[in-house]
Amino acid sequence: MLVLLCALPGQAQVPTVAEFEAAVDAVRPLAATQGLSLRTDGLWLELLRSGTPMMALRRGPACHIGYSAYLAQRRYAALFPELPPKQALAWLDALVHHELMHCANVAPAGVAAVAGTSESATAGAAVVAQEALADLAFAQHLDSVTPEADTLIMRLIDLREKAASRDPKHATAGALSCYLKHPQRRDVPQLGELSWLARLRIWQHRCASAQPP
Repeated sequence: MLVLLCALPGQAQVPTVAEFEAAVDAVRPLAATQGLSLRTDGLWLELLRSGTPMMALRRGPACHIGYSAYLAQRRYAALFPELPPKQALAWLDALVHHELMHCANVAPAGVAAVAGTSESATAGAAVVAQEALADLAFAQHLDSVTPEADTLIMRLIDLREKAASRDPKHATAGALSCYLKHPQRRDVPQLGELSWLARLRIWQHRCASAQPP
């Protein structure tokens, strides 16, 4: 994969390929609990077509997580903000957890319409729900690895709020704010016996009706 490794000061802090690969390696045991193997070499063309720096795609039991810095820098400043080194690595690890969730919680090929709702609206709601689940995976991982989780989760909320009008499928600020302020957020033992995906689905249910702040 051809990668441009420069970051523009004050605009973006682009991870190196080595940092990305390390973040993926760290999540392999979690992927295995979901019956998934991880690959990082199969999405170069998809990344170019979509203009997205990082994405995931499931093909059978393989979860492909792709990353490229060889795209327009204007797309990087929000996704990879300038952060202190430890926060930057925690942020990158959380992004990989977000992408893994997309593989672990693959939506059915067809989305049925519910009564009184058009099929396109139902499909759109399903996409937002999928992104909310992935963002909750991002937030919950930060809670497990850094005491500065609140600061980083709030940064993602701000990112989602600012992009909501042009990127409605990522309108997840309400669910993230619900999680951030929820009185049961720190009650880890209560859900400790459940799988990673099951715990996150409970959080999705708790915050499903939350609206953007």
